[in-house]
Amino acid sequence: AIMAEEGLDHLVDGVCFKKLPEEWLTPDTSAALECLSNEAGDWFEGEVNEKLRGIGILGDRCKGRIILVGEKIDIPAEVGQFDFLGYSESDDAIVVVESKMVEVGFEARFFRDEISQFATGRKSHAAQLRRKVNWVVANRDRLARAFRAKNSSPKVVCALVTLYPTFAACRIIDLPCVSLVELMEDYHAKRAWPYDIVIK
Repeated sequence: AIMAEEGLDHLVDGVCFKKLPEEWLTPDTSAALECLSNEAGDWFEGEVNEKLRGIGILGDRCKGRIILVGEKIDIPAEVGQFDFLGYSESDDAIVVVESKMVEVGFEARFFRDEISQFATGRKSHAAQLRRKVNWVVANRDRLARAFRAKNSSPKVVCALVTLYPTFAACRIIDLPCVSLVELMEDYHAKRAWPYDIVIK
Protein backbone atom coordinates (compact mmCIF):
# COMPACT_ATOMS: atom_id res chain seq x y z
CA ALA A 1 0.00 0.00 0.00
CA ILE A 2 2.84 2.40 0.81
CA MET A 3 4.49 1.77 -2.56
CA ALA A 4 1.17 2.38 -4.30
CA GLU A 5 0.73 5.69 -2.44
CA GLU A 6 4.27 6.75 -3.34
CA GLY A 7 3.61 5.83 -6.97
CA LEU A 8 0.43 7.90 -6.97
CA ASP A 9 2.28 10.86 -5.43
CA HIS A 10 4.96 10.59 -8.11
CA LEU A 11 2.30 10.42 -10.82
CA VAL A 12 0.43 13.46 -9.49
CA ASP A 13 3.67 15.46 -9.15
CA GLY A 14 4.63 14.68 -12.73
CA VAL A 15 1.33 15.42 -14.44
CA CYS A 16 1.71 19.22 -14.33
CA PHE A 17 5.12 18.75 -15.99
CA LYS A 18 3.51 16.74 -18.82
CA LYS A 19 4.68 13.38 -17.47
CA LEU A 20 2.51 10.28 -17.85
CA PRO A 21 3.36 6.62 -18.40
CA GLU A 22 4.00 6.11 -22.12
CA GLU A 23 1.15 3.62 -22.45
CA TRP A 24 -1.30 6.33 -21.32
CA LEU A 25 -0.22 8.85 -23.93
CA THR A 26 -2.68 9.53 -26.73
CA PRO A 27 -3.41 12.71 -28.72
CA ASP A 28 -6.18 13.49 -26.21
CA THR A 29 -4.11 12.91 -23.07
CA SER A 30 -1.15 14.84 -24.57
CA ALA A 31 -3.41 17.81 -25.33
CA ALA A 32 -4.86 17.64 -21.81
CA LEU A 33 -1.34 17.53 -20.31
CA GLU A 34 -0.36 20.61 -22.31
CA CYS A 35 -3.44 22.45 -21.05
CA LEU A 36 -2.80 21.38 -17.44
CA SER A 37 0.86 22.40 -17.66
CA ASN A 38 -0.11 25.87 -18.91
CA GLU A 39 -2.67 26.24 -16.13
CA ALA A 40 -0.08 25.19 -13.54
CA GLY A 41 2.35 27.80 -14.91
CA ASP A 42 -0.36 30.47 -14.78
CA TRP A 43 -1.16 29.45 -11.19
CA PHE A 44 2.47 29.82 -10.16
CA GLU A 45 2.80 33.22 -11.83
CA GLY A 46 -0.31 34.31 -9.96
CA GLU A 47 1.12 33.09 -6.65
CA VAL A 48 4.40 34.95 -7.21
CA ASN A 49 2.59 38.15 -8.18
CA GLU A 50 0.28 37.97 -5.19
CA LYS A 51 3.25 37.50 -2.83
CA LEU A 52 5.09 40.44 -4.42
CA ARG A 53 2.06 42.69 -4.03
CA GLY A 54 1.78 41.44 -0.45
CA ILE A 55 5.17 42.97 0.37
CA GLY A 56 4.23 46.29 -1.21
CA ILE A 57 5.53 45.87 -4.76
CA LEU A 58 2.75 47.12 -7.01
CA GLY A 59 2.59 45.45 -10.41
CA ASP A 60 1.29 42.56 -12.50
CA ARG A 61 1.73 40.63 -15.74
CA CYS A 62 2.28 42.83 -18.76
CA LYS A 63 1.90 41.94 -22.41
CA GLY A 64 1.86 44.11 -25.50
CA ARG A 65 1.19 47.49 -23.90
CA ILE A 66 1.51 49.11 -20.48
CA ILE A 67 -1.09 51.75 -19.67
CA LEU A 68 -0.52 53.50 -16.35
CA VAL A 69 -1.21 57.08 -15.28
CA GLY A 70 -1.78 58.18 -18.85
CA GLU A 71 1.44 56.59 -20.16
CA LYS A 72 1.05 54.14 -23.04
CA ILE A 73 4.20 52.11 -23.51
CA ASP A 74 4.30 49.44 -26.18
CA ILE A 75 6.33 46.31 -25.39
CA PRO A 76 8.05 44.98 -28.53
CA ALA A 77 7.23 41.41 -29.51
CA GLU A 78 10.91 40.43 -29.21
CA VAL A 79 10.90 41.47 -25.54
CA GLY A 80 7.86 39.32 -24.83
CA GLN A 81 5.46 39.14 -21.92
CA PHE A 82 6.51 40.21 -18.43
CA ASP A 83 5.48 37.70 -15.78
CA PHE A 84 5.71 40.59 -13.30
CA LEU A 85 6.64 44.22 -13.83
CA GLY A 86 6.14 46.53 -10.90
CA TYR A 87 7.44 49.28 -8.65
CA SER A 88 8.56 49.13 -5.03
CA GLU A 89 8.16 52.53 -3.41
CA SER A 90 10.12 51.53 -0.30
CA ASP A 91 13.07 50.44 -2.46
CA ASP A 92 12.50 53.10 -5.14
CA ALA A 93 13.00 50.34 -7.66
CA ILE A 94 11.35 48.99 -10.79
CA VAL A 95 11.01 45.25 -10.24
CA VAL A 96 11.20 42.67 -13.05
CA VAL A 97 10.45 39.05 -12.17
CA GLU A 98 10.41 35.98 -14.39
CA SER A 99 8.46 33.08 -12.82
CA LYS A 100 9.27 29.48 -13.75
CA MET A 101 7.52 26.46 -12.33
CA VAL A 102 10.03 23.72 -13.11
CA GLU A 103 10.36 20.09 -12.17
CA VAL A 104 13.03 19.15 -9.65
CA GLY A 105 15.28 16.20 -10.39
CA PHE A 106 18.25 14.68 -8.62
CA GLU A 107 19.79 12.71 -11.46
CA ALA A 108 22.70 14.04 -13.56
CA ARG A 109 20.48 14.34 -16.65
CA PHE A 110 18.13 16.69 -14.75
CA PHE A 111 21.07 18.94 -13.79
CA ARG A 112 22.25 19.11 -17.40
CA ASP A 113 18.74 19.93 -18.65
CA GLU A 114 18.21 22.56 -15.93
CA ILE A 115 21.50 24.30 -16.74
CA SER A 116 20.59 24.45 -20.43
CA GLN A 117 17.02 25.55 -19.74
CA PHE A 118 18.00 28.22 -17.22
CA ALA A 119 21.51 29.39 -18.00
CA THR A 120 23.26 28.31 -21.18
CA GLY A 121 20.65 27.72 -23.87
CA ARG A 122 20.14 30.41 -26.53
CA LYS A 123 16.56 30.85 -25.31
CA SER A 124 17.33 30.21 -21.64
CA HIS A 125 15.21 31.74 -18.89
CA ALA A 126 18.17 33.90 -17.82
CA ALA A 127 18.58 35.22 -21.38
CA GLN A 128 14.87 36.09 -21.51
CA LEU A 129 15.11 37.97 -18.22
CA ARG A 130 18.23 39.87 -19.34
CA ARG A 131 16.41 40.98 -22.50
CA LYS A 132 13.46 42.24 -20.45
CA VAL A 133 15.68 44.02 -17.94
CA ASN A 134 17.59 45.73 -20.77
CA TRP A 135 14.30 46.97 -22.23
CA VAL A 136 13.19 48.28 -18.81
CA VAL A 137 16.49 50.14 -18.38
CA ALA A 138 16.12 51.67 -21.86
CA ASN A 139 12.57 52.82 -20.96
CA ARG A 140 13.22 53.62 -17.31
CA ASP A 141 12.14 57.28 -17.45
CA ARG A 142 8.78 56.46 -19.06
CA LEU A 143 8.17 53.58 -16.67
CA ALA A 144 9.10 55.81 -13.73
CA ARG A 145 6.39 58.26 -14.79
CA ALA A 146 3.89 55.45 -15.34
CA PHE A 147 4.55 54.03 -11.86
CA ARG A 148 4.72 57.50 -10.26
CA ALA A 149 8.17 56.68 -8.97
CA LYS A 150 9.87 58.85 -6.34
CA ASN A 151 12.40 60.07 -8.89
CA SER A 152 12.88 59.91 -12.64
CA SER A 153 15.62 57.28 -12.53
CA PRO A 154 14.78 54.53 -10.04
CA LYS A 155 17.09 51.54 -9.83
CA VAL A 156 16.05 48.35 -11.60
CA VAL A 157 16.06 45.04 -9.72
CA CYS A 158 15.12 41.60 -10.93
CA ALA A 159 14.88 37.92 -10.06
CA LEU A 160 14.26 34.60 -11.72
CA VAL A 161 11.80 32.92 -9.33
CA THR A 162 11.15 29.18 -9.26
CA LEU A 163 8.75 26.93 -7.37
CA TYR A 164 11.60 24.77 -6.07
CA PRO A 165 15.29 25.69 -5.67
CA THR A 166 17.17 24.87 -8.86
CA PHE A 167 20.68 23.55 -9.31
CA ALA A 168 21.09 25.91 -12.27
CA ALA A 169 21.16 28.94 -9.93
CA CYS A 170 24.85 28.15 -9.36
CA ARG A 171 25.51 28.88 -13.05
CA ILE A 172 23.75 32.27 -13.18
CA ILE A 173 26.05 34.87 -11.66
CA ASP A 174 24.52 38.12 -12.93
CA LEU A 175 20.89 37.52 -11.87
CA PRO A 176 19.31 36.27 -8.65
CA CYS A 177 17.72 32.85 -9.25
CA VAL A 178 15.77 31.81 -6.17
CA SER A 179 12.69 29.89 -5.14
CA LEU A 180 9.58 31.81 -4.11
CA VAL A 181 10.08 30.74 -0.49
CA GLU A 182 13.69 31.97 -0.55
CA LEU A 183 12.64 35.31 -2.02
CA MET A 184 10.00 35.87 0.65
CA GLU A 185 12.30 34.82 3.50
CA ASP A 186 15.15 36.99 2.21
CA TYR A 187 12.85 40.00 1.74
CA HIS A 188 11.39 39.73 5.23
CA ALA A 189 14.84 39.25 6.77
CA LYS A 190 16.21 42.41 5.13
CA ARG A 191 12.91 44.33 5.02
CA ALA A 192 13.91 45.47 1.55
CA TRP A 193 14.77 44.00 -1.84
CA PRO A 194 17.33 41.45 -0.69
CA TYR A 195 19.69 41.03 -3.63
CA ASP A 196 22.69 43.20 -4.40
CA ILE A 197 22.49 42.56 -8.13
CA VAL A 198 20.85 45.79 -9.29
CA ILE A 199 21.04 47.93 -12.39
CA LYS A 200 21.77 51.47 -11.27
